[in-house]
Amino acid sequence: MYHYLKNKINFTFVQDELLMTPQNILHITTWFPYEKDPQLGIFIEKHITQGFTFSINYVLAVIPVQQLEENYIIQTKSNTHYTLIQVQYKENKRHKFLSLPNREKAIKLGVEKIRQLDFHPDKVICHVAEVAIYIAQKHFQKIPRYLIEHWSGFINGQFEKIPFTVRKRILQRINSCLKIFVVSELLKVALQKKGVTPPIFTIPNVIEFQRVKTMWNKSFTFGVVADLNDSIKNISGILDAFLILANDTDCQLTLAGDGPHKDLLLAHPVWTKHPNKTTYLGSLSNDKVLALLPNIDTLIVNSRFETYSMITAEALLSGVPVIATRCGGPENFIENEINGLLIDIDQPPALVDAMQRMINDHLAFNFQTIHASVRTKISTQQLVDTLSLHLNA
Repeated sequence: MYHYLKNKINFTFVQDELLMTPQNILHITTWFPYEKDPQLGIFIEKHITQGFTFSINYVLAVIPVQQLEENYIIQTKSNTHYTLIQVQYKENKRHKFLSLPNREKAIKLGVEKIRQLDFHPDKVICHVAEVAIYIAQKHFQKIPRYLIEHWSGFINGQFEKIPFTVRKRILQRINSCLKIFVVSELLKVALQKKGVTPPIFTIPNVIEFQRVKTMWNKSFTFGVVADLNDSIKNISGILDAFLILANDTDCQLTLAGDGPHKDLLLAHPVWTKHPNKTTYLGSLSNDKVLALLPNIDTLIVNSRFETYSMITAEALLSGVPVIATRCGGPENFIENEINGLLIDIDQPPALVDAMQRMINDHLAFNFQTIHASVRTKISTQQLVDTLSLHLNA
């Protein structure tokens, strides 16, 4: 049941007794992969798996699911990295406030299960604020709590659309945490401007790859892997651009993902006008995404906002060049002409031009050079060191 150090790690700043007696850490989140959405919060699972090798980890995941037939489903499972207590609860699609009784019952079931398992946390890590911190304050109020924040809403204006009283409550909850960790300097600055006062530290995401690309496709293939939320990801802009290119160019488009605008995007005329050049794969697990990446020739990220853009880093590690907007995340990895092309947000002609340039000039890109360009920027050891240092200080 308990999970000890996966690897022998030499932390020069961590006392020997901390390594010999790992602390109990409870992770609380409402984003975590499950069978119907294997990509939900995959970055959180990777943080726990790879970043908390110095602790015994339990995860309480309370997940709203609109398509749930029952009011609650509770599951408990363990692996070498963590024990997961996952409670799914039925969410009202139109009026989410009507789901609050279900949510409270789900939280209670999860907390009771943790106590049945006789797990006593030394620290609580809340992954994404608001509900996770609410659970920690209500049920683990005497345990020191920390926050790892990922939400792009603090950057893209979504936070400002929330009623003032709710925004105030969210900030109060965030400020009740001892320390905060974020995955980008952009998010750190945004939180500080909102009035967040605890110390904020930047940590990397965990980025993986399966293999480095070795050859180009005969028919040049663009790939898109994204949450199909068009207001943020602007997938329709990619479909528009591909529709222009596909008329006169030998190229392919592969789309993977699911989301609120799936039906709208699949109704785009590109699918009927070019059925032999377009492929929709649906939602893929992270392993399948990593397997897909070396089989495309260029990834396109046409987002309006990205806190980090894991898919950009995953593609580059796979040796795949990326066309991306300057939306907050990709520009931390992409170097023009070396591993991809950067364009401005909401610039359709620039996207078409970049896609045409990739088709014409792709032989100038080297797979191993692309891989090496980002490899040194992503360090799991840096993640472990930062978390261990600041959680054990």
